[in-house]
Amino acid sequence: MLDEILHVYGQQQYHDDLIICGTRPALEKLKSAIEAALTHSDGFEMGTGFQNDGEGYDIEVYLVTEAEAMTLNHAYHNTEMFPDSIGFDGWDGYDTKPYSPKSAN
Repeated sequence: MLDEILHVYGQQQYHDDLIICGTRPALEKLKSAIEAALTHSDGFEMGTGFQNDGEGYDIEVYLVTEAEAMTLNHAYHNTEMFPDSIGFDGWDGYDTKPYSPKSAN
């Protein structure tokens, strides 16, 4: 049985809630990753998270400057309303990410 289940539900559009739901071990792992990113300005990859169906995914937490934050693409999922958003189809997860410390320089 998986004990580190973490679900992150992003915004469809502005003013929607961002919801993070997880088991205690998963939320503690996320907390540690956030604390590490605040300590090490080059970002921190916390490893793998899991959906409740057992599918895994990488989770990365980055500390960015205010100037860098202002250049990030919107992450709204409704790409009809926000055509410049990365949405689900605009980022394949392998070649281009919404933020990478290497591309910020």
